[in-house]
Amino acid sequence: VNRVYEGDQFSKMMTSIGQQLADGPTHLQAFVKETFHDGWRRSLEECTEHECMNILTALEHPYAAERLRAFEKGEKTNSLLVSMEAVDSENT
Repeated sequence: VNRVYEGDQFSKMMTSIGQQLADGPTHLQAFVKETFHDGWRRSLEECTEHECMNILTALEHPYAAERLRAFEKGEKTNSLLVSMEAVDSENT
């Protein structure tokens, strides 16, 4: 637990965090979840092949294409998709 909110703030904060997550690259979250669960039943070779296919599929998504172009231009970022500081600033 890294944040605790009073009852009247809780709903507002969870809505804000949920919206930030929804605005992120959810297709990548789905790939990670699927790969994690399938990994229990696959060999290392199968997992590696599956991950390669996921990467190729993900690169077709507009979010990935945008980030790849930025990376190629040297516009690297370490920004978080969900910033708790941004959520906290809504409280003040």
